Amino acid sequence: MRQYSEIISQMNPDNPLGIAQTRNVTFVVTDSCNLQCKYCYETHKGKRFMSINTAKRIVDYLFEMYDEDDPNGFINKNTTALVLEFIGGEPLLAADLIYETCDYFWRKAIERKHPWADYFRISITSNGVCYFDESVQRFLQKFGSRLSFSITVDGDKEMHDSCRIHADGSGSWEEANNALLDYTEHYNRYLGTKVTIS
Repeated sequence: MRQYSEIISQMNPDNPLGIAQTRNVTFVVTDSCNLQCKYCYETHKGKRFMSINTAKRIVDYLFEMYDEDDPNGFINKNTTALVLEFIGGEPLLAADLIYETCDYFWRKAIERKHPWADYFRISITSNGVCYFDESVQRFLQKFGSRLSFSITVDGDKEMHDSCRIHADGSGSWEEANNALLDYTEHYNRYLGTKVTIS
């Protein structure tokens, strides 16, 4: 799958050198997870979720950095595009927060007639378990065309279900596979995945 910065380079006619300065901004939206994978290294799991006020303050700060235009800053007026990345835990447990954050960002960019209104992407990696939840589907319906989405699948059903398990010990392959099939059918056939070799 092509990197977003490469796609932006080709889309932006105002950039004669074909160089895009794309910045990734990562929101850790929760440390909670709905699986108990046997190899998980995240030993600090909890039930904490980012507040919408915190998320909006981060978005506001991105625009402030752009306006300040510090040539040595992480973001300045040479920042052609943004990737808003949402991670966890399991990020889709915070689907409503992700929706509100992206909506706030996009509305603000449009109101300001900012280049990021056209040049932004959303990145999420999920275990797929809550993919069919109403809140997740609402997010996908609005932002699916701007989403770089990955679902974690660790091989075939037997292999996956030996590691990626629910609290009751049951596997999660069916949920991940069904999410993968639905996403590629309705949103983007170029779905990414993350695999853990164990």
